[in-house]
Amino acid sequence: MDDIDREVIALRHFEELSNVEAASVLGIAPAASSKRYVRAMARLGKLMADWQKEDRA
Repeated sequence: MDDIDREVIALRHFEELSNVEAASVLGIAPAASSKRYVRAMARLGKLMADWQKEDRA
């Protein structure tokens, strides 16, 4: 995952920041933060699914 993907997930989940707060930390618009978050979560989901398939093989 890209650094920005990890950062937006960390801010939203572990730091429990709102989308607006995370956007402020990242220095981007809230709409961009929201889009990055959704895309990062999709990438994380795919990575986890791939990892799970490998683990079963």
